[in-house]
Amino acid sequence: MAKRPGLGTTHTTSSLLCHEHGGGAPGEEKVTVAWAVRESRAPKQTNADLGVGAQRWAVSVALPDIKSQLVDTVNVEWGRSNSTPLLNEEVTFRFHGSKVLEKNTANMILGDFYAFYSTPSRSPIYLASIPTAWKPMAKTSKGGTLYLELYIASAMFQTRVELSEGAQSVDSMMDSTTASVIRKRTLSSVSEGSNRNIPVKRPAPMGSRFQPTNPKIMEVHKWSSVTLKKVICVVDDVNGVVELEDTGEIITGAIRDVYFARGAMKNAHDFKTEGGHSLVAKRFYRISDTAEAMAPPLSVSDHRLQIVLELHRLASTSYFLKTFFHHAKECSVNVHAGVSQPTFRDT
Repeated sequence: MAKRPGLGTTHTTSSLLCHEHGGGAPGEEKVTVAWAVRESRAPKQTNADLGVGAQRWAVSVALPDIKSQLVDTVNVEWGRSNSTPLLNEEVTFRFHGSKVLEKNTANMILGDFYAFYSTPSRSPIYLASIPTAWKPMAKTSKGGTLYLELYIASAMFQTRVELSEGAQSVDSMMDSTTASVIRKRTLSSVSEGSNRNIPVKRPAPMGSRFQPTNPKIMEVHKWSSVTLKKVICVVDDVNGVVELEDTGEIITGAIRDVYFARGAMKNAHDFKTEGGHSLVAKRFYRISDTAEAMAPPLSVSDHRLQIVLELHRLASTSYFLKTFFHHAKECSVNVHAGVSQPTFRDT
């Protein structure tokens, strides 16, 4: 059986020191990452409103982790004009001048990434061009420097916003079909022999977000049959002890081979059960920031352990949040309505 993880914060003294030293150990070699932001909807120049920045990172830090922190930084300015924040999968790294990264380099650790692009054949293409704003820094900076851009996929972001708004406004859209544009019409009453005004409702016009698809360029997506065993995660309401229970239930279905979204550690795939239910299946492609943990494929046992750990964390969080709500109620303390319990599927 997998060893049950201990409860409590994962931010140890060593991990906090790791953050202080650019994500690595004290004295570890570092590379400076200077960045700007470019949007696909205006690709000819970077967006100065979203700012620029530079930071030294330890060579052991993975590029997806650096990108995740920079996306959080950009979201501060992004949020001034957008109510929806950017997601990691909507942003990719490019070199200065919108040069696309070479294949299979976006998930490297920083040291390997810098070494890969510092070769005599690649350095003139990717590293020689220095943005005007960073030329003074280039003369005094110690160690290697990368001039990168955070490239925002504007169409992907806009599609997500529209889908989200559409889902949230289904009820209001349905109401709009019967919303009144009241017109008065004179009807003749046979019994009264006189005219009377009766309000008549007409449905308001309704727009469409339909986008036609060109069948000549449609890709045929492949699906693979899978069989799952359902295991539930339960928490003792009294002492918070977490346990896994095998329900004996077998779930069969199909998983789409190509992922539809990608995070810092997992790929998200469409999964459909034989009963017609649509779920999201997640597959780990890395489990830590070490180089050894980034080379796919991860074994089934690696996946199982990570799923158990994730269920444990979610179940423990649920327990502590319920306990917090109960204690707050006993103390007559109001809790912000935005605080909610995490939800998860236990399969």
